[in-house]
Amino acid sequence: MANYGTNAQVRIEGGNEAETIVKCADDLQADFIVIGAAGKHGGVRGRLGSVADKVVNKNDCSVMVIR
Repeated sequence: MANYGTNAQVRIEGGNEAETIVKCADDLQADFIVIGAAGKHGGVRGRLGSVADKVVNKNDCSVMVIR
């Protein structure tokens, strides 16, 4: 795989999903998070899942939400 100056990391953690994602991003000093738009409950107002909504609103880096 080509390296274009990016460093991606995958971690498997337990706990509250949104809190864990935000904490890991803080620990890693992440610049960017990619997350799915909706999970098993269909999402808030049918558009954004509760985990994605919390991650978007409770972290300090950019977030790309994929639908």
